[in-house]
Amino acid sequence: MYEILDCGLEKIEEIIDVVKESDNYKKRLLAIKLSSQRMEKELAILHKKIEGKKKSEIEMRRAELEKSFNDEISANDKNVHLRKNEKKRALKAAIDVKIAKEEDKIKIEQQKLNESIIDILKSRYVPKICCNSIYKALYFPRTVKDYGILFISLIVAFGAIPNLACIFLPLPALAKAFIYLAIAIFFLIVYGYFYFKTKIKYADVFNEVRHLYDLDALLDSKRLKLKKNIKKDGEISEYNLVSFDEEIKAINEEIDRLSNVKEAELKKFDEQTSKEIIREIDKYYEAEIAAKNKEIEDAKSEFDNISSKQKDLLVVMTSEYEVPLGKENLNLKKLQKIKQMLEEGKAASIGEAIR
Repeated sequence: MYEILDCGLEKIEEIIDVVKESDNYKKRLLAIKLSSQRMEKELAILHKKIEGKKKSEIEMRRAELEKSFNDEISANDKNVHLRKNEKKRALKAAIDVKIAKEEDKIKIEQQKLNESIIDILKSRYVPKICCNSIYKALYFPRTVKDYGILFISLIVAFGAIPNLACIFLPLPALAKAFIYLAIAIFFLIVYGYFYFKTKIKYADVFNEVRHLYDLDALLDSKRLKLKKNIKKDGEISEYNLVSFDEEIKAINEEIDRLSNVKEAELKKFDEQTSKEIIREIDKYYEAEIAAKNKEIEDAKSEFDNISSKQKDLLVVMTSEYEVPLGKENLNLKKLQKIKQMLEEGKAASIGEAIR
């Protein structure tokens, strides 16, 4: 029925060679497929690496560009801050000078006023002890300074001295209380003595200079308010600080200019420089990518070529061998067994060996 079944050893060797060739094609196709997959994976990794390099390079270069402007702007900002502080210090110094000049004028007035008071008191034979600021503070307090002296005097006379005496004297508590009371009474007596011996005795003289004391108090109040009033005065043109304002204005204009240039340069970077960086990187990897693409194309071409040969071989195997021999016998193991039977004389033909 089929001539091939009547053939012997020579034909079976031919069939074995064809099946071996087919198996070799299969193995080679699998190897090429695996190699292509590996190369495509490597190419994908390379593309990913290139994209990452592009991104990192663009970000780094953009950050460097932005930092160069930010550093310059920051330096100018510090300059503005320094100039403003210098202006504040100069303004404070100028205000202090103005305050000192105005205070000096008031102090001169007060000095003349006090000299007038002393001259009047002396001309009316008032004791010298009544011609000083402490006496005035104790018996005719008018100014903040007078009340300060009076307050400190009361603390010393009725607080510090009695308490110190009680602390350092090793006496019973009752004795200490008596000493405390005695010291307090002593100072009251002293105060009363001078009150009656001077203030009451020379009341007409003190009434005569009372308006001078009041005037001194007004001058003292004026001097205390002077600093506050000068600081509240919004007019600073008299202090000649225009140079600071001009310098600060110039620095701020430079900051604005740098900010505008920065914005323009960053826009240029985004629109032009970033594309140049991408082209540079693409060019750097161009040869490597081309080589890998060629490897993949060569592998594909070889795969197609071998696949075509395998298909032709399968057509031959199917049409000439598969039907007469049976698909189950068309493998090397079975074919080698048939060959062995023919070589050993156990079968005279391929058909007999199969049966």
